Amino acid sequence: MSYQDDLLNEIDEAKPIGGNYAPRLAVGRHKVALKKIQLKKPERAGGQPRIEAEFIVIESSGSTPHVAGETRGWPWFIGLNGDAGQYQKARMGEFTTAVKTSLGDPRPGKEVNADLLSPQQKGKGLVLVCDVTPAMKDGKPVLSKKGEVVNNISWTPVAQTIEAVVATRRQIEAREAAQATGAQPVAAPVAQTPPPAAPPTPPAQPAAAPATGGGMGALDKVLGF
Repeated sequence: MSYQDDLLNEIDEAKPIGGNYAPRLAVGRHKVALKKIQLKKPERAGGQPRIEAEFIVIESSGSTPHVAGETRGWPWFIGLNGDAGQYQKARMGEFTTAVKTSLGDPRPGKEVNADLLSPQQKGKGLVLVCDVTPAMKDGKPVLSKKGEVVNNISWTPVAQTIEAVVATRRQIEAREAAQATGAQPVAAPVAQTPPPAAPPTPPAQPAAAPATGGGMGALDKVLGF
């Protein structure tokens, strides 16, 4: 077995230890809304930190598509040593870039990630599209020691306003509140389309400033963080 195979096996088999976690997104294309994203510290001696995200499925396609409203997750094992850890950090960086592009957030990735991982979960409600595909080598799927296919994920930005993120966030919170009380589940979130453009301002009048701006940082004002 090659060095690369060993690294891929480590990534594939490094499951979260203890606690509850969502099953991973399966092979296919999925439109998802971010439910939460957390930095998990090692839970045992010799363990490694990881970042885990959970998403609510909005739309899904593939050989076995997910059900709308289902919760699915994806981990980044950023604490792995050597090349495996660098690979995971780079993959996390791709996710961050998709978030920045979706919101037109000009800030450094470090600041955006700090907002994502904050107690307020400022990215909750953000909609993205992801493609989960089998890792390939020499034209064949890469298999773990267990004989399972190792999957990769890529992210496509979805342009949206802060107001759209907040609207989707409210839908997720309504679902969570209903589930907590055992009430009838609320329908799966529906990604909000951008509002229609305002009519042009007459030349004699100065153009009004946008209600929000600055990407995810604008949530501080909108949600009162």
